[in-house]
Amino acid sequence: MSVVSHGLKEAGRDCGSEPAPTVQLLNPLTTPSWDEIVQAWSDYTFFHGQAWARVLHRTYGHRPCYALLDGAVSEAAPKSADFAPGEGGAGEQNLRTKSQVLVPLMEVRSFLTGCRGVGLPFTDQCSPLGGGVLIPPTSSYLLAPASPLLDLARKRGWRFVEFRGGSPPEPGATPSLNFFGHRLRFAGRSPEVLLQDCESSVRRATRKAQQSGLRVELSQTLDVVHDFYALHVQTRRKHGVPPQPFSFFCNIREEIMAKGQGFVAIARLDSRAVAASVFFHLGKRAIYKFGASDERQQHLRANNLVMWEAISWFARQGFESLHFGRTSLSNAGLRRFKLGWGTEEETLSYYRFDLRRHRWLTGTDRASGWHNHFFRHLPAWPNRVLGALLYPHLD
Repeated sequence: MSVVSHGLKEAGRDCGSEPAPTVQLLNPLTTPSWDEIVQAWSDYTFFHGQAWARVLHRTYGHRPCYALLDGAVSEAAPKSADFAPGEGGAGEQNLRTKSQVLVPLMEVRSFLTGCRGVGLPFTDQCSPLGGGVLIPPTSSYLLAPASPLLDLARKRGWRFVEFRGGSPPEPGATPSLNFFGHRLRFAGRSPEVLLQDCESSVRRATRKAQQSGLRVELSQTLDVVHDFYALHVQTRRKHGVPPQPFSFFCNIREEIMAKGQGFVAIARLDSRAVAASVFFHLGKRAIYKFGASDERQQHLRANNLVMWEAISWFARQGFESLHFGRTSLSNAGLRRFKLGWGTEEETLSYYRFDLRRHRWLTGTDRASGWHNHFFRHLPAWPNRVLGALLYPHLD
């Protein structure tokens, strides 16, 4: 493992015996037991794990720049006493139990959209582990434990750095975007109790789907990924956005599903796929990442049945929670669907720091706009081609 450390000493100031804060670059792609390391923090998610980093790197070539801030003001230190990231061998530095924050970032380099550090691309939320202050509120390094992170970002030539989820990186930081997040906590409840705790409309739709002749399977095979992708292309066109390239889902299958960290839940009417969803999990925490369906079969309520079968499986396996991903503030229908399952609602905030102007940026949710009309009227194959060309430049 290559570890790069940067120290910060305020100009004209003698730090005496106080150690300067440092940032170490960690590579989850080459670090043994990475998943065990991130699970030592209480606020980890699937997206902090190694498998997701591998998918993003293999598909788009994004470079992992996960930063361990030593000396940061941490709100949630790791639970385990002592563990060492790296490739093994002597001389590795240990992650300790306090004053450390792990910031997941990937470097996105594009001749179209520039160079930036994003935590992480195509990810609903992947907040810094441990919380704490990440960006200096003043020039004093005592109040700015993450100053080396900004120094590193400037040396890498990043236009901005973006954190997705978690508490504000500094007091008074302004979110660039806000979304809704929804989490279903199982709390040891049986599938029957979970269904009873759903809204009546969800129970009715689920029972209707159970009586409509649909068959649901949870699968990790490449054939099922093909079936999901066919529905995905249809659904993305309906929403007016291009689909991710098929290679992205092939890498998901190889790096996540084949290693037992995810599956496709797919509903079929006879042999025809009518709805499918993709779920990931790490430890005892799961997330619903992608959903797709045949619009012509909406009356069967197959989306409800797919979600219900996945929830039932996670409950029987003793999982602690299922996150439903992010939802645009303007998408009232999707928000209502997720709330109907008895979820807890939260606000997911993204923070984007402009390294040139040294200020927090505000943005606009790009889920809707002129591009929706354009992609909605393109045939499927040009949408797929454009998706393959565009997504390496997006995040």
